[in-house]
Amino acid sequence: MRPICHDPGVTIEHEGTLGPLVLSTVRVATWNLWWRFGHWEHRAEPILATLRAVDADVIALQEVWAEGGRNQAAELAEALGGYHHAYAAKYEFEGVHFGNAVLSRWPITDQGHEYLPTPPDEDEGRLVLRADVDGPRGPL
Repeated sequence: MRPICHDPGVTIEHEGTLGPLVLSTVRVATWNLWWRFGHWEHRAEPILATLRAVDADVIALQEVWAEGGRNQAAELAEALGGYHHAYAAKYEFEGVHFGNAVLSRWPITDQGHEYLPTPPDEDEGRLVLRADVDGPRGPL
């Protein structure tokens, strides 16, 4: 029996009994924004312009900064026209946090993070961020 979807229990015998096949796409992008290294202020507008041009539905970002009441992920989400965002950070240097973010065209219903294991004397503050997205065809 030839499977026709990701569920191994659904085979060619089920074709037509489950309704019409619905095709959908999700455009995903990822980018390391390089925190505040170098001329970070000069990169802000080109980063935003590139993200607009890519027009991804979900964007995973690394080395995102937050300081005081400012958060680069939140600012990008708003500038992209109402994207939702999730952010988590572990590392902080001189009051500026360094973390990961997910931006989504669709609502983020939940988020979580885990710190990645590292030797105590080499902790670089790395973590993994999870964002549950309420996509148009179901959760991502």
